[in-house]
Amino acid sequence: MNTLKNGDVSEPIQTPFGWHLIQVQDRRTEESPMERNRFAARQALRDRKGDEAYQEWLQQLRDRTYVELKLDET
Repeated sequence: MNTLKNGDVSEPIQTPFGWHLIQVQDRRTEESPMERNRFAARQALRDRKGDEAYQEWLQQLRDRTYVELKLDET
């Protein structure tokens, strides 16, 4: 598979699962570690901001909530 060029089809290959033909349609280049780290940092910031917004929303709900307990003394 690694020796095939885009659009090439391999010779038949036998595996324990049967016979296969491999066609290379396109190749992907792996992201550089810097790009991967940048993506991970963005995701972490997005997660943190989302959690902060959620916690702030919960606090606002708690601040607006009024609960009155009436104990029935018999």
